[in-house]
Amino acid sequence: MTAVALGQLRGFLQRYKAIQTIADRATEKIERFTAARFSVFDYCWPDEMALSRLMASLLEPRGRHGQQELFLKLFIGGLSRKLELTGQERLPIMDLRETTIYTEVATSHIENTRRRIDILLVNPNWVLALENKPWAGEQVDQLSDYQNHLDKKYHSRRRELVYLAGDYSPPTTEASGHPAIRMGYHRGDFVGERHYFLSDWLAEARDRCPADRVRHLLADLGCWVAANFRPAFNLEVED
Repeated sequence: MTAVALGQLRGFLQRYKAIQTIADRATEKIERFTAARFSVFDYCWPDEMALSRLMASLLEPRGRHGQQELFLKLFIGGLSRKLELTGQERLPIMDLRETTIYTEVATSHIENTRRRIDILLVNPNWVLALENKPWAGEQVDQLSDYQNHLDKKYHSRRRELVYLAGDYSPPTTEASGHPAIRMGYHRGDFVGERHYFLSDWLAEARDRCPADRVRHLLADLGCWVAANFRPAFNLEVED
C-alpha cells in the first residue's frame, strides 16, 4: 500500500470513528427515554411451557388482562386470513366468549396418552390445538397423534392444528390428510400476506389494547420475540 493510500485509509478510519462516537452518544440519549434493548423476558428466562402459559392467558376471554375476547378474536382472525388465502374456510368468530383455553392437555382418547397438547382452544363451533416449538422440533407422529385425539373426542366440531415454530420450519410429520396451520415467531423483514406470525398478533393486540399495563407487556414481549427469532429460510421461495 502506498503512503498516499495509507494516509487516505487512516483519514477514513478517523472520520468513521468520529461519526460512530456521535452515533453512540445519540443512541445513549435516546435509550434514556426508550430503553429499546431492555426486556423483562431477558431476565425471567422463558421456556416453552412458560411461553405457552402466557399465550394461553392472553387468549383466555375471561383472563386477568380484562380485554375479554379481543386477543382471541385477533388471533382467530389472523389464522382465518391465512386459511382463506390458501383456499380454506375461515374459522367462525361467533361464541368466542364461550371458548375455553387449556394447557398441557393429555391425549386421553388415543393409545399414546402421554402426549401433551401445549394449548387447546375449545369453542362450541371448533377446536384448535396449538403446538408451540420455539426452539425444539416436532417429535415423531406428534401432530398425527393430536389429530387422532381431536377426531375421536371432538368429532362433531371443526378441528384444526396450529404448528408454531420459532424459525417457521414445517413439522416433520404432518397429520394425515389434514395439514397444520403453520405459524412462526417473527417474520423478520418479510411482508408476505400468506404468512402469519406470533409477532403479527402481538403487534395488533398491542395496538388495540386500551389498558396500559397489558399494552406494555405485549410491546415488551414483541420486542423480545423480534430480538430472538427469525425465519430459517427465504420465505419468498414458499410464496
